[in-house]
Amino acid sequence: MLAARFDPCIPTVVAGDFNQRLPRRGQPEIVYERLCHVVSRWTLHTTGDLEHGPSIDRIASNLRCTSVRTWPGRDECGLSSDRAGVVCTLRHAPAGSPAR
Repeated sequence: MLAARFDPCIPTVVAGDFNQRLPRRGQPEIVYERLCHVVSRWTLHTTGDLEHGPSIDRIASNLRCTSVRTWPGRDECGLSSDRAGVVCTLRHAPAGSPAR
């Protein structure tokens, strides 16, 4: 319901720990299908094979992604997180330009 209220003319970023693999790998199909439906209005910038992945953290937007950077969940001192971090550089795309 919430996603239906987003105005496509307003720059939007949806980011977080979705706890779901994209592409689908093991989760219930109904969960995967619902997630795909909700985020279909945006470009998912953090799917598939990512360095230090796979990731369940997602960044989706109606902006142009110019870079995706990840870093491991552990460093020379040991485990710093239970997963890798991810960040995207996003730019406002001129009208008619693809988001990615």
